[in-house]
Amino acid sequence: MIKLVAFDFDGTLANTLGLFNKSFEYVFNKMQNTGLPEDFLRHFSACEERVCSYYFPNETERAFSYYLEAYTKNFKEMLPSIDPRFERIFKKIKDNNSHLVILTGRSKETLNTVSYTHLTLPTM
Repeated sequence: MIKLVAFDFDGTLANTLGLFNKSFEYVFNKMQNTGLPEDFLRHFSACEERVCSYYFPNETERAFSYYLEAYTKNFKEMLPSIDPRFERIFKKIKDNNSHLVILTGRSKETLNTVSYTHLTLPTM
């Protein structure tokens, strides 16, 4: 019997690429008055602090605070509901009395800033 099933949140359960990009567009605009660099998308899976450190090594803290500001503002309006195709999978997990775990590679600060509770999940 399967006791636990884990899913990644970003890019698996929900398409968060647009949210990530828009939040970092704000950072680059505030820090350098520019858009996203060409190589930016290769950093999608990295923690936000690491991305800030890579592009703004001398001002990581400031860049990260801009990121949190933008992410918090954009989160509820941009983030779609959980992909509806997962409803059947979630039902199976529930029917098997298994536990569901949702993981993310995002920073602790991002998770503390935003509540995922408004997302529509099937009743478990």
